[in-house]
Amino acid sequence: MSFESRIQIHFDDADPAGIAFFGGIFAKIHQCYEDFLKHIKVDLEKWFLNPDIIAPIRHCEAEYFRPLKPFNEYAVMVKALKVSESSFQLQFSVQKDGNDHVIVKTTHVCVDPKVMKKTEIPSDLKLQLEKFL
Repeated sequence: MSFESRIQIHFDDADPAGIAFFGGIFAKIHQCYEDFLKHIKVDLEKWFLNPDIIAPIRHCEAEYFRPLKPFNEYAVMVKALKVSESSFQLQFSVQKDGNDHVIVKTTHVCVDPKVMKKTEIPSDLKLQLEKFL
Protein backbone atom coordinates (compact mmCIF):
# COMPACT_ATOMS: atom_id res chain seq x y z
CA MET A 1 0.00 0.00 0.00
CA SER A 2 1.19 3.54 -0.67
CA PHE A 3 -0.02 7.06 -0.03
CA GLU A 4 -0.08 9.73 -2.73
CA SER A 5 0.86 13.33 -2.07
CA ARG A 6 1.64 16.05 -4.62
CA ILE A 7 4.30 18.70 -5.01
CA GLN A 8 4.51 21.76 -7.23
CA ILE A 9 7.82 23.00 -8.59
CA HIS A 10 7.82 26.78 -8.57
CA PHE A 11 9.95 29.12 -10.65
CA ASP A 12 12.05 30.09 -7.63
CA ASP A 13 12.88 26.39 -7.05
CA ALA A 14 14.86 26.29 -10.30
CA ASP A 15 18.17 27.48 -11.70
CA PRO A 16 18.51 29.54 -14.89
CA ALA A 17 18.45 26.31 -16.95
CA GLY A 18 14.95 25.60 -15.62
CA ILE A 19 15.88 22.63 -13.47
CA ALA A 20 14.98 22.48 -9.78
CA PHE A 21 17.89 22.88 -7.35
CA PHE A 22 18.83 19.36 -6.29
CA GLY A 23 18.79 20.07 -2.54
CA GLY A 24 15.34 21.65 -2.64
CA ILE A 25 13.64 18.29 -2.95
CA PHE A 26 14.18 17.60 0.76
CA ALA A 27 11.94 20.51 1.85
CA LYS A 28 9.23 19.38 -0.55
CA ILE A 29 9.53 15.79 0.64
CA HIS A 30 9.15 16.93 4.24
CA GLN A 31 5.80 18.47 3.24
CA CYS A 32 4.80 15.08 1.83
CA TYR A 33 5.95 13.44 5.06
CA GLU A 34 3.60 15.76 6.96
CA ASP A 35 0.77 14.93 4.53
CA PHE A 36 1.46 11.23 5.08
CA LEU A 37 1.41 11.59 8.88
CA LYS A 38 -1.91 13.45 8.69
CA HIS A 39 -3.27 10.67 6.47
CA ILE A 40 -2.42 8.05 9.10
CA LYS A 41 -4.09 10.20 11.77
CA VAL A 42 -0.99 11.56 13.49
CA ASP A 43 -1.56 14.91 15.20
CA LEU A 44 1.31 16.92 13.71
CA GLU A 45 1.63 19.38 16.57
CA LYS A 46 1.75 16.59 19.15
CA TRP A 47 4.23 14.62 17.02
CA PHE A 48 6.67 17.40 16.19
CA LEU A 49 6.44 19.19 19.56
CA ASN A 50 6.34 16.09 21.76
CA PRO A 51 8.62 16.55 24.83
CA ASP A 52 8.90 12.77 25.31
CA ILE A 53 9.92 11.56 21.84
CA ILE A 54 11.56 12.97 18.76
CA ALA A 55 12.19 11.27 15.43
CA PRO A 56 15.09 12.99 13.70
CA ILE A 57 16.23 11.90 10.27
CA ARG A 58 19.36 9.82 10.71
CA HIS A 59 19.94 9.30 7.02
CA CYS A 60 18.48 10.61 3.77
CA GLU A 61 19.31 10.14 0.15
CA ALA A 62 17.97 11.22 -3.21
CA GLU A 63 18.50 9.58 -6.56
CA TYR A 64 17.61 11.66 -9.61
CA PHE A 65 16.44 10.08 -12.87
CA ARG A 66 14.86 13.05 -14.65
CA PRO A 67 14.86 16.80 -13.97
CA LEU A 68 12.10 18.53 -12.03
CA LYS A 69 10.82 21.49 -14.01
CA PRO A 70 9.08 24.67 -12.82
CA PHE A 71 5.33 24.96 -13.36
CA ASN A 72 4.96 21.18 -13.17
CA GLU A 73 3.11 19.21 -10.54
CA TYR A 74 4.38 15.79 -9.52
CA ALA A 75 2.78 12.87 -7.71
CA VAL A 76 4.74 11.61 -4.72
CA MET A 77 4.11 8.02 -3.74
CA VAL A 78 4.98 7.34 -0.10
CA LYS A 79 5.60 3.89 1.33
CA ALA A 80 7.43 2.36 4.27
CA LEU A 81 10.50 0.31 3.42
CA LYS A 82 11.34 -0.82 6.94
CA VAL A 83 9.84 -0.54 10.43
CA SER A 84 11.85 -1.73 13.42
CA GLU A 85 11.51 -1.26 17.18
CA SER A 86 12.99 2.24 17.19
CA SER A 87 13.31 3.38 13.57
CA PHE A 88 11.49 3.52 10.27
CA GLN A 89 12.51 4.11 6.69
CA LEU A 90 10.24 5.79 4.16
CA GLN A 91 10.50 6.05 0.38
CA PHE A 92 9.11 8.96 -1.61
CA SER A 93 8.87 8.35 -5.37
CA VAL A 94 8.41 11.63 -7.25
CA GLN A 95 6.62 10.82 -10.51
CA LYS A 96 5.11 12.39 -13.60
CA ASP A 97 3.43 10.58 -16.48
CA GLY A 98 4.32 7.23 -14.95
CA ASN A 99 8.05 8.01 -14.77
CA ASP A 100 10.18 8.32 -11.65
CA HIS A 101 11.98 11.65 -11.53
CA VAL A 102 13.46 11.35 -8.04
CA ILE A 103 13.39 8.72 -5.32
CA VAL A 104 14.07 9.97 -1.80
CA LYS A 105 14.62 7.69 1.18
CA THR A 106 14.58 8.88 4.78
CA THR A 107 15.45 6.95 7.93
CA HIS A 108 13.93 8.27 11.16
CA VAL A 109 15.07 7.14 14.62
CA CYS A 110 12.85 7.59 17.65
CA VAL A 111 14.77 9.14 20.51
CA ASP A 112 13.96 10.09 24.10
CA PRO A 113 15.13 13.74 24.11
CA LYS A 114 15.72 13.76 27.87
CA VAL A 115 18.51 11.19 27.65
CA MET A 116 19.16 11.29 23.87
CA LYS A 117 18.86 7.52 23.53
CA LYS A 118 16.81 5.39 21.17
CA THR A 119 13.29 4.57 22.27
CA GLU A 120 10.47 2.48 20.83
CA ILE A 121 8.25 3.80 18.08
CA PRO A 122 4.83 4.55 19.63
CA SER A 123 2.71 1.43 19.10
CA ASP A 124 -0.13 3.23 17.30
CA LEU A 125 2.32 4.83 14.85
CA LYS A 126 4.12 1.54 14.33
CA LEU A 127 0.85 -0.20 13.43
CA GLN A 128 0.00 2.53 10.91
CA LEU A 129 3.48 2.47 9.33
CA GLU A 130 3.40 -1.32 8.96
CA LYS A 131 0.32 -0.98 6.73
CA PHE A 132 2.53 0.80 4.17
CA LEU A 133 5.29 -1.82 4.03
